[in-house]
Amino acid sequence: PAGAASVPQAAGEAGVAGRKDVEKRAIAQAPPILTEAQALKELPGFPVYFASSYALVKPYVRGFETNLLDAPSLKHVRIDSSWKPPAKSEPIRLVHNGGR
Repeated sequence: PAGAASVPQAAGEAGVAGRKDVEKRAIAQAPPILTEAQALKELPGFPVYFASSYALVKPYVRGFETNLLDAPSLKHVRIDSSWKPPAKSEPIRLVHNGGR
């Protein structure tokens, strides 16, 4: 950007508060990015990987919710004391036919 060269100099003279003001003015005066080509030129780095996480929660735990920061609030979490495990079903039998 054209005014970017003056930002460090002005920031050094005005301190942190002045630097923030200078950056805000530079951003406000910058033309909007309208095309993919402009974005690639102006913003050469962009996230390619987005982290994900998993939580193993017992079936008798109720109210466990995750959020985008991966910091779940435990405010509404409770134990369901009336929970019963599912009835046992007949186990699955694997039958091998010998490949014939």
